Amino acid sequence: MVFSPNFTEIGYVEKTHGTAGWIKINFYDLKNSIPKKGMEFLFLQMDSSVVPYKIEQVNMKAGLVKFFDFDNPTVAQKLVGKVIFTDKELPKTKDSTEWLPLHYLIVDQLNTSIGKVIDLTEIPGNPLIEVETEHGIIQLPWNTDLIIEIDKIKKTITYNILDGLLEL
Repeated sequence: MVFSPNFTEIGYVEKTHGTAGWIKINFYDLKNSIPKKGMEFLFLQMDSSVVPYKIEQVNMKAGLVKFFDFDNPTVAQKLVGKVIFTDKELPKTKDSTEWLPLHYLIVDQLNTSIGKVIDLTEIPGNPLIEVETEHGIIQLPWNTDLIIEIDKIKKTITYNILDGLLEL
């Protein structure tokens, strides 16, 4: 592998996950940042240098990555908070809504209809979806931790509505 001086920042390590050394990554752009088939390495900012880590497994749906030689949460914990880069040039989108499931129905964990997705507000590290409800427009974090399921056939997103989230 030839190391490229042209790195693209794609997110940061949010936390460890489970007991096998997996890490949860908070990606800045969900569609374009998640490691794609064929990617061998992700690069992490460690002190003053960028260090390559070889990818063993990826769970794209959950935003989880497991690196070789990271077999427990204690070892993976040293990566929490570190910025992640790729040496691949990521595809650019003209409009972030190209990947956003516009007009999908948001339902809560009890299958109660909340509203339809109408837009996205991009905040680095914390994108928000705008949802049109019968009481007006609300914003919800577009975060994989809160998304239970996306059904592309029914065009629904089952979302874990935390207590008080709809009152904000």
